[in-house]
Amino acid sequence: MIMKFSKLLLLTISIFVACSGSVSDSGSTELPRELSKSEKAIVQADRSFSIKMFKELAIGSDEENVFISPLSISMALGMTLNGANGQTFDEMQSTLELHDLSLPEINEGYSSLKELLTDLDPKVQMEIGNSIWSSQGFQIEEDFSSNLTNYFDAESSELDFNDPESVNVINNWVQKKTHGKINEIIESIPSGMIMYLINAVYFKGDWVYEFDPEKTTERNFYKEDGQVKKVDMMTQKLPAKFYSDDNTQMIDLPYGNGLFTMSLIKPTEGSTPIDSFIDTHLSLDNLEKWYSKNEKDTVDVFLPKLELTYEKSLNNPLKNMGMPIAFTNQADFSNINRNGGLAISQVKHKTYLKLDEEGTEAAAVTSVGIGTTSVGPSNPVFNFNRSYVMILREKESGAILFIGKVGNPES
Repeated sequence: MIMKFSKLLLLTISIFVACSGSVSDSGSTELPRELSKSEKAIVQADRSFSIKMFKELAIGSDEENVFISPLSISMALGMTLNGANGQTFDEMQSTLELHDLSLPEINEGYSSLKELLTDLDPKVQMEIGNSIWSSQGFQIEEDFSSNLTNYFDAESSELDFNDPESVNVINNWVQKKTHGKINEIIESIPSGMIMYLINAVYFKGDWVYEFDPEKTTERNFYKEDGQVKKVDMMTQKLPAKFYSDDNTQMIDLPYGNGLFTMSLIKPTEGSTPIDSFIDTHLSLDNLEKWYSKNEKDTVDVFLPKLELTYEKSLNNPLKNMGMPIAFTNQADFSNINRNGGLAISQVKHKTYLKLDEEGTEAAAVTSVGIGTTSVGPSNPVFNFNRSYVMILREKESGAILFIGKVGNPES
């Protein structure tokens, strides 16, 4: 894993109940249309998969910081699902939480959700790109290729995988789709690799209420091992939605027209380990409760500038989540090529995140390699100066774009 912070991450929110009434988010806060049946199913699957994948990576690991795009992972594996058959298909479908959905319904759901998210808010830059890179001369089934082109808008290219320049071609596509925030997803192409299915997600949104750079000050961040780190922390007073109970504190900060938001969540008690909190309290049911019962008032926000990168092989996590056969010589990807003998060699995930006074920039790339087998007043205070969870989502559909935990801002 690679994790780098240029600035420490901390958030302190003081609620001022003296302010009368609530302030509305600017812009539209409703989707332009009702979600289709397939979109609703894909969003629900995305939410379930997001929490499941995040818990698999975050709980009990040696990594203090985790930041992933479940949307990117799901879409890359959704493309791969089109090539699977039999038990391989069933395990992948279950792992992706796509229960009881036919392949056409799955493809239609991904297609319409991609269109919806990328066109939703003119004030937010939201881009999703997909691509197929196959080894020169390798025969791909027409249905597989056409499904990825028609439903995922996947760009298709045939390359000489024995030519080292092919690595640069693929990485140049990644660099372009992430606006230079992720420059490499493949270091080299190993022998036996015949295909890469790659998804890229890019998000750039300005806060509805931007921070004044002149108000940035130094504050402390308290790590779980007892260390205290200094932070450069942005601050402002703004109207925001928040939730608080005996176990959980959460605030929702909107971007653009208010449909995309960043949720920041932490244990109410500073002594509660973040992994224990994630394991016990982070669930879809609780998220629904926190979002539906949130209040709104004017708050003081203290949020440090942050820049991080994260990298992870997802082979073992995906096996643990229920799709081991896809990585073995028992895998059935005959819908890619009828001759068989194919398996997933590697699922690799890389992300980038930057928070500053203007807003948030985030990027993610997921590659699936297919190879041959082988401070405040006495009012309620929300102080995120300890380990916490962040969720970047589209609030009306509930689609989770990115999710992470921050436990060591200088890892």
